[in-house]
Amino acid sequence: MGGELQRSLDESAGRESEATAVRPYAPADRAASAALLGDARPLDAPRSHAHLAGAGAVDSLALWLEPPAGVAEAYLGPVITPAPPKAGAFYELVLACANDASERGYERGYFTIKDAGLLRLLQRTFRIDPVATGWEPEGGSPSEWEVHVDLRDAVAQLHSVIQRLREASV
Repeated sequence: MGGELQRSLDESAGRESEATAVRPYAPADRAASAALLGDARPLDAPRSHAHLAGAGAVDSLALWLEPPAGVAEAYLGPVITPAPPKAGAFYELVLACANDASERGYERGYFTIKDAGLLRLLQRTFRIDPVATGWEPEGGSPSEWEVHVDLRDAVAQLHSVIQRLREASV
């Protein structure tokens, strides 16, 4: 889905007219959230936090994980959206996770990208400095990257991008 995600986010930018209603996970969302994840275990992890979106039924979800004791960075985990995803919904979910982690006292976070097309899109859209962490077995080209961010800066950048998307859709 990586290349499709990047293409869909590119195509949806500027065509979204409404803000996405994002809310924290609640126990009543368990069945829908587990269906999106394909497994309920991430919802039950003690340091896991989910944020949900959808017009009516839950159709999108993002997770972030509080780090174990002694680790300072929150892990901004997967974002699951319907196909094709809308850029605003994707970024609103990431924003909710980054805000939540920041409000809980974390100053830094990181996420993993496993698609070069999505990485290029994010590099065009945000100020990020990815570090290759995985390589193709044949040829040795990078295939996975970690991006470490200051959460306050990430929140500010996300607000700016979301605002530009809203203005472009008017």
